[in-house]
Amino acid sequence: MVDEEEAVEPPPKKRRWRWLRVLIVLFILGLLAAGGTVYGVIWHFGRDLPRVDSLAEYRPPLITRVYGRNGDQLLAEFCEERRTLVSFDEVPKHVREAFLAAEDSDFYNHDGVDYLGIMRAVFKNLVRGGRVQGASTITQQTARAFLLHRRKTYTRKIREILLTWKIEERFNKEEIFYLYLNHIYFGACLEDGFGCYGVQEASRRYFGKNVQELSLAEGAVLASLPKAPNKYNPRTNPEEAQKRRDWVLSMMVKKKFATAEEAKAAKETPVLTRPTTNPYYEKAPYYAEHVRQILEEEYGRETLYKGGLKIRASVDLAMQRAARKALTSGLERVDRAQGYRGPLYRPVDEVAQSKLTAAMKSQSLQAGQILDLQELAGEEAPKDLAGAIRVVALAPGLSVGARITAIEKQKTRRGKQRFGILDFGGERKGRVNLSERAWQKPLPARMPKLWGNRQRPYTRTEVGDVVLVRLTKVNEDQSLEAQLIQRPRVQGALIAIDPRTRDVLAMVGGYSFIDSPFNRAVQSRRQPGSAFKPLVYAAGIQSRRFTPATMITDQPTTFRDAVKGTSWKPKNYSGAFEGDISVRYCLTFSKNTCSIQIAESVGYDGIKGLARSMGVESRLPNDLTLSLGSGEVFPLELANAYATLAAGGKVAKPIFITQVDDRFGEQLEANRAELRQVVDPAVSYLTLSLMRSVVESGTAQSVKALKRDVAGKTGTTNEQRSAWFVGAVPELVTAVYLGFDNNDPLGRAMTGGGIAAPIWLEFMKAALDPESKERFAVPPGVVFARIDPKTGLLASEGMPGAQQETFLAGTVPKEMTSIEGETEGDLLEEEY
Repeated sequence: MVDEEEAVEPPPKKRRWRWLRVLIVLFILGLLAAGGTVYGVIWHFGRDLPRVDSLAEYRPPLITRVYGRNGDQLLAEFCEERRTLVSFDEVPKHVREAFLAAEDSDFYNHDGVDYLGIMRAVFKNLVRGGRVQGASTITQQTARAFLLHRRKTYTRKIREILLTWKIEERFNKEEIFYLYLNHIYFGACLEDGFGCYGVQEASRRYFGKNVQELSLAEGAVLASLPKAPNKYNPRTNPEEAQKRRDWVLSMMVKKKFATAEEAKAAKETPVLTRPTTNPYYEKAPYYAEHVRQILEEEYGRETLYKGGLKIRASVDLAMQRAARKALTSGLERVDRAQGYRGPLYRPVDEVAQSKLTAAMKSQSLQAGQILDLQELAGEEAPKDLAGAIRVVALAPGLSVGARITAIEKQKTRRGKQRFGILDFGGERKGRVNLSERAWQKPLPARMPKLWGNRQRPYTRTEVGDVVLVRLTKVNEDQSLEAQLIQRPRVQGALIAIDPRTRDVLAMVGGYSFIDSPFNRAVQSRRQPGSAFKPLVYAAGIQSRRFTPATMITDQPTTFRDAVKGTSWKPKNYSGAFEGDISVRYCLTFSKNTCSIQIAESVGYDGIKGLARSMGVESRLPNDLTLSLGSGEVFPLELANAYATLAAGGKVAKPIFITQVDDRFGEQLEANRAELRQVVDPAVSYLTLSLMRSVVESGTAQSVKALKRDVAGKTGTTNEQRSAWFVGAVPELVTAVYLGFDNNDPLGRAMTGGGIAAPIWLEFMKAALDPESKERFAVPPGVVFARIDPKTGLLASEGMPGAQQETFLAGTVPKEMTSIEGETEGDLLEEEY
């Protein structure tokens, strides 16, 4: 009999069904939980993802480029990321395939994520306990580069995957690849430290060519870089770059992107990069920096450095080269007169010598490259010797620091001379003459004694010294000839303007932009001295109280300033006075007393008003010293004032930028001179006529060698602290200024005619068309008459010594010199 409480067990078949139902329920719950978790993860990490639609209007930071006036020569680049966009089709197929082989060979087949790769990477990270890494497809790299931070975390990886799906859904493969090729980072390619982005800019910076011109080997080098740009940089780590390149080529064979023969030939090609230079420092650094300041003020830093603007500057790069050469050589001439001061750097002992040798040997040189040791300048070597040594491209006229390894006596046409044997790095050697007599020319009278050692340079140089030289010749055996130079202490500026358009065609603001970016052409106010006098004389002529023939008494005179209540007894530069002389003679020989008398007659306000209307915006003094150029002005201002005279009395603001286009080629601005008549053309012509005499027979006779119709004026300030020459021909006005930045005296012999005019002449010879013989046109309102230069009156018929003079209509003298007057004139002149 069965116990009633005993349980009746279900048959085995029912038990199995019960467990199956439980498992099914648990499985469904698990799926729901997993699905909910996945949904939650997607919702949590995807709720604030960036919008991928923004990639459809791809506007990455681009380089702003500044070109010369013809639009074909690059002057400067401004950017935070060096990038130039290219279309997908402009990138050669073999270059695209190199990137696919290196980064994502299955790119065209997956949905943007390599799931197996992610699982492998996660496993390795868990086993190693390291950071999150690996398994990023091209689409994932694109998502990361555009829209996410670069910190390696699992959270970022999840967001990256979610964003990758969105990108793959929104764009086709070609569009994604286009974004990738234009956006990825290829390392720092230039000394300015800005990163290089995009395949086109990488091609230009590493190989000096457009991406369309890349070989298979070069394309493989670029494809090596995204993984580790610094490690595989072909310029700084050529061995590592070659290993990575060869791996990429092998992968291309494996993935059927290249044949074994093509890869083998590419692997046999050495990894060679082309030396690159920064045009900002090479061509016109002072000009480029001034343009940069104008653009930043007008458009803001963001647009300047990221907007991809295309700028056309007014600069004529051929003239700019001539200006730089003329000012540099002129400053060196002045400095050479002060004596050789010694080497840039002298190692203190054998240990220091050995360290320098090791630092030089550590540099990697390619064909056409040498070492530059300029940055070692100083009594003590920098801690990072190797970091202070620059690798530069060999070029005639280049200035570099080089090490003397020996001093030898060699026979020359001038007898035995001492030469320093130079080490330029690698196997490149050279020599420099240490016996040059140019360093030992006699001192001019009253030259300051502080101007240094007047012995030849070999007395101040030793083996092991680093000296500054300029390369002059490459010999057949590839050795170099060099000239010893030194960085001048005296500084200067040169600025050239087209008076008809007011385009600033050339501007140099100092000896070296790298050493001193201070632009003395537009940032340094200095007294122009007598170079200001043409504006005083123009005011006098405009008042019609003075003509070129008006007689003024040049004699010791005490002038009283009614405003300040002070007295002043000026002198002429020569110290001598010449009695009654014409206005023309006064300006020709820069007589101070005459300028003061004109200023007294015209009044301060008349002169200041005229100067302001002609382009001088600096504040000028309200006393008689104004007439002698005591008011401080920028060289640019004085050049523009002279340009007003050369343009027949028409003024306009100087133009540095002629056109600005945005990244799409749309014109943002176009600048043309808005010329306004501010001085009567006849007054301008008479003033230019007076300035011609300065060149023909006065203080600037050296520039007659130009053999052109030149009007100009020298300027030398008190104690010779500044030296000027500003001169004009009909198509070009150029101002040259020299002086110390601390305003120390240059020395008694350092006059505008002696040191500034030769620089002007050298530049103008190179800048002007030798076939042009254009003269200043005579405008209406100008008349000519023969006068007696001793009296300023009309000359009688057939009078010996009579001269043709220029007048404003209605100002010709009405009296004629009589025979008696002529005799009295002869006696008067004999008294002086």
